[in-house]
Amino acid sequence: MLAGRKSRIETRIDEYLEMGVPYVWLLDPEAKRGWEYTREGWIEAPDGIMRTANPELAMPLSEAFAD
Repeated sequence: MLAGRKSRIETRIDEYLEMGVPYVWLLDPEAKRGWEYTREGWIEAPDGIMRTANPELAMPLSEAFAD
């Protein structure tokens, strides 16, 4: 990701979290990677599955990037 673009994305994610959105998922279709953001921080999708706890949701990255 380009530095300016990354900064804008991170700012937008912070705005969503400040508004009370509990989970924000960021997907990179070129690299086929995903990150989960919460107020506690962020992690790259463990074991290739995007998750939330409340409500409980799970989405494999392979489904998100299926042709």
